[in-house]
Amino acid sequence: MAVSRVRGRETALDLAQEAFVQAYLSLRTLREPDRFGAWLAGITANVCKMHLRRASEVPLAPEMIQDLQPPVERDPNAAAVREALDQLPNGTRTAAVLFFVEGMKQAEIAEFLGISLAAVKSRIRDARSSLQKEMIHMVKRTAKKAEPGDEFERSLKHRLELARFYREFSELIDAGVTLVHSMLTLEEGNYSNTVRDSIRAVRLAVQSGSTLSDALADAPVLRTPESVGLVRAGEIGGCLELSMRSLVRCIDARSLQKDIELYTWCRTLGEILSAGVGIVHAFQCATDIITSPDLKKATTDVIQAIYECRPPQDAESIPISPLADALQRHAATLTPVVAIAMHSSMESGSLDKALQWLADDLALDVARRIGPAGVLAKQRTPGGEYLDTPTTRGYLHSDLPIMRSGAAALLGRIGAEEAGVEIVQLLSDVDPEVRKTAIRAIVDLDFRAASEALVGCLADTDESVRWLATSAIAELSLHDAAPAIAAMILDTDMRANHAAILALESMGEIDVLTARAIELVAGDDHRAITIGVCILVDHPTPTAGDVLAAKNTEDFGVAVALGKIGRPEAVPALRKLLTHRRWTWWTRTAADLLAELGDIESAPLMRKAVEDGEIDKRFLEVADRLEGK
Repeated sequence: MAVSRVRGRETALDLAQEAFVQAYLSLRTLREPDRFGAWLAGITANVCKMHLRRASEVPLAPEMIQDLQPPVERDPNAAAVREALDQLPNGTRTAAVLFFVEGMKQAEIAEFLGISLAAVKSRIRDARSSLQKEMIHMVKRTAKKAEPGDEFERSLKHRLELARFYREFSELIDAGVTLVHSMLTLEEGNYSNTVRDSIRAVRLAVQSGSTLSDALADAPVLRTPESVGLVRAGEIGGCLELSMRSLVRCIDARSLQKDIELYTWCRTLGEILSAGVGIVHAFQCATDIITSPDLKKATTDVIQAIYECRPPQDAESIPISPLADALQRHAATLTPVVAIAMHSSMESGSLDKALQWLADDLALDVARRIGPAGVLAKQRTPGGEYLDTPTTRGYLHSDLPIMRSGAAALLGRIGAEEAGVEIVQLLSDVDPEVRKTAIRAIVDLDFRAASEALVGCLADTDESVRWLATSAIAELSLHDAAPAIAAMILDTDMRANHAAILALESMGEIDVLTARAIELVAGDDHRAITIGVCILVDHPTPTAGDVLAAKNTEDFGVAVALGKIGRPEAVPALRKLLTHRRWTWWTRTAADLLAELGDIESAPLMRKAVEDGEIDKRFLEVADRLEGK
């Protein structure tokens, strides 16, 4: 009440303390104990009135006036709310502060001030009418500040363009159109000049003998966190069509729109609350800046739940169940992480901080998805430790899989290491989505004690769990698990195969990788031999020589793998490769290997390949050198 009558929070606190002292000393004069609130309000009003009278009667020097000025509000929204309240008449201002800021009910205000309920309703109505215009301006200012900038908008549009490019590329590949002709078609498509130039560069690289994955790796405009890895997996497994379909699903950017609106909602709501606006009215204002019907419905239900959660005047804690129910009902709209963080922070009184942390985390997630591959992969949103509460951890045992996943994700993002053991238990959850979220959380926490449990996930019935566990083991550098990862190669899922190969490469376990490749080549399964040969082409090892030589040396992959370790059995097939057209990479590789092997008979073939434009002119000198010219 003192805050509503004088300027400066510190002054108001001093006057409130003085009012309590006077009330204590005058307690014996209280005739009606049931009207203690109104009696205390009257004493406070008199103390404030006397302070203002003394201040107006005492002349102050200019420097003293400067010293008495209230400090500048750091938050412009808080300053705007305070200024708007200061413009209200005394009686209206007091009722407004108690209702909008302190969150008291109208009946409670009437009892506290000793006035009728009708009078309180009239004052609140007048205050709402006066404040409405300023609150709407404040929401618009905050929403404008929360909007992503021009650079963010450009990145989002580029991501949407890439989603369309890869979708159309996949459709052409599915239809049986060759890579080069697919890209020629796409070069004429309705894309930006930058994207068209990059498509052309990739096409030229492929025509020059590069693989599609390597060409994409050298094309930052077309490269995404998923593109190079999935395309390479398709090339290795001989199923590029499948990998392109997976890529389209991964890169589709339509879900980003929802995340951006949720980011704006969290940011705006958090800043309005931090400005001192009451929680119900902050939520009501936040509905004005969103367009999603689902998010509007979620906000309305949360407001209703807050009303239901308000305790009796003598209650010691807030009954949170109605709010928890409302947040769980809308977990799909708000995301389970946001829903759980809101529930936990409402109980601890840190909702404004939590919402701003959630906004930062959502912004980082969107930036990670639309930015260059790997740039933000390790970055984490700082803060949020206060969200590691019994309420948050309780959701790990929720009956709803979406809430168990949300709790694991939130605890991982805030770095709650103490929750690691509980999260590991979710690796045996019946729901595969929960298991996948638990794996990501373990990586976020760098929880290496989960090694044995992660190895167990390599045999999971869900292929997505298998490849996520493989990637997690590599990221945590759990070298003892390398043999188990090697056994994953030849998995029925292409992504799991590729993840296993990449994991062993990133961990430096090349010996384990090549040993597994030799084992695959030694068998009779055609798919296993193909994968093993591809690995040995990238990682040649002399120990594979006899196994490769025992296979069909006319196979070009086998020939290249043999040639890279200097085995003469490769020569006949490599000579054949020199005569093939439109296989530039293979032709160039064959020419290099034949030169290293010193095969004189391949010299005329090299000259012919140069003449046909399949390899560059330096091979003329190589041919002369082979023939001793």
